[in-house]
Amino acid sequence: MIGAGSAGIAALKTLRDRGLDAVAVEAADRLGGRWVNKDPELGPVAYRTLHSNTSRDALAYADFPAPRHLPVFPSAVQVGEYCEHYVDAFGLRDRIQLGERVVTTTRKPGGGWTVETTNGTREVGALVVATGPFGKPRLPEPALPGLSSFGGEVLHVHDYQGPSQLKGKRVVVVGVGTSAVDLACDAAEHADVALHSMRRGAWFLPEILFGRPADRYRPPVPLSWKARRALFARAAAAQLGPLATYGIAHPGHGYGEVHPLRSGRLLSHLAHGNVATRPALAGYTANGVEYVDGRSDDADMVLFCTGWLVEHPFLPEELRGDGAGPPLLARIFHPDAPDLAFAGLIDAGTVAMPLAEAQGRVIADHLCGDYHPVPVSERADQVALEEAISRERYPAARRVRLQVDPVDYPVALEKERRAGHLRARAAGHTLPV
Repeated sequence: MIGAGSAGIAALKTLRDRGLDAVAVEAADRLGGRWVNKDPELGPVAYRTLHSNTSRDALAYADFPAPRHLPVFPSAVQVGEYCEHYVDAFGLRDRIQLGERVVTTTRKPGGGWTVETTNGTREVGALVVATGPFGKPRLPEPALPGLSSFGGEVLHVHDYQGPSQLKGKRVVVVGVGTSAVDLACDAAEHADVALHSMRRGAWFLPEILFGRPADRYRPPVPLSWKARRALFARAAAAQLGPLATYGIAHPGHGYGEVHPLRSGRLLSHLAHGNVATRPALAGYTANGVEYVDGRSDDADMVLFCTGWLVEHPFLPEELRGDGAGPPLLARIFHPDAPDLAFAGLIDAGTVAMPLAEAQGRVIADHLCGDYHPVPVSERADQVALEEAISRERYPAARRVRLQVDPVDYPVALEKERRAGHLRARAAGHTLPV
C-alpha cells in the first residue's frame, strides 16, 4: 500500500481483515494524508483552517462511528485525530511504515513488483496506490503575461499554511473549487483586501440544508440521479436565493454538472462585503493584476486554488495515465495490470473515506481470488462506458475521469462486486498473482 492517508488506512484494514499480509508505506512522519498540516515538501497537506465539507456521520468509516463530541463539520485536526484513533482501534499501526517514500516500482514479467523506497527494496505481490487525487499543483500554463514584473507573491494553495500569510496584504484568490472558497474566506477575515477571481460562477449547496447536513438527506423513495439533482437544485435555490444576490455570475452550466460547492461561509462574506468577486485573471502589472474585462486591482499576493494534476511518478510510465490519472475499471483496477489497484482516486464532491473503504473490500476480494474483473477483451469497453457515464453527469468538470456520484457509486460498486464474485466462481477462484 502506497500512502497512509484516510483512504489508505481504510483499504489497509480491509486487506488485513481478509488475512492478507498488507503493509502501508507513507512518506510523511505521521499518518493522515491531506488532513495533516506538516512540511509542504511532502505534498498537499492541510492548511490550518481546513474543515471537512462532509458531515461527521457521512465521513465516518462503516465500523468506526465518528465520536459524538465532534462538531457537525470537523476540522482537519479532528479528522486527523479520528484517523489516528481508527488505526489504533484496529491494531494497524504496526502495519504502517512512516517516513518511507516510494521512489520507483518495477513490475515483474510473471506478476508482482519490486518496490524501491528510501529505506531499501521491497518485493511484493501486488500494489495498492492510495495517494489520492492530489498530486502536482496546477498553475496556468503558460504563465499569465507580466509575471516577471509583478512585485508581489504568487502561491498555490499547496504552499498555503494558514491565515498568518495573509495579514496586512491585498490578496487575490483564484479558483472556483473547495480550497478557493476556504481561502477566499480566510482572506476576507484576515487580509486587508480580499478579492476572489473566478473564471466562471459556481453553484452552491448549503452545508446545512433546512436544519440538517445536506449530505444526510435521502429522499423517502429512490430517485434517479437527474431527479435527485433537480430536488437539491430547488432546495438550494429556496434557501440561498439567486446567485446574483451575492455578486456571483451564472456558472454557465446546469446545477450539479460540477459537484456544487458546500459553503455558507463564503456567501455570508460576499453578502457582507468582506470579499468581492472578480472575473478571470488576464495578467499581472507591477503592482497587481488585470482581469479579462479590463479592470485591474492592486495586489500583494495572488493565491492560486486551481487544482491538481494526478501524478504517480513511482509507477512505470506506461501505467501512469495523464493528469487525471490512468483509466481504471470501477475506478479501482488498472486494466493492464491485475496486480495494481487504486483506493481513493476519485472525486465525489465529498470526503472519500467511506468510498475508499468500499473500494478496499473489492480489492481484498480480488487479491483473495473471490472477485474477478471483466475479461481482458471487455476491459477497454468497460472503462469507456464508466467514463461516458461520468461525462454525461459531470460535463463541466475538469477531471471528468475522477468524478463519481457519492450516492450511486457505492451502489454500482457493490453490484460490480457481486458480478465479480460470480466470475471468480466460474473461473475457480484463481488468484491475480
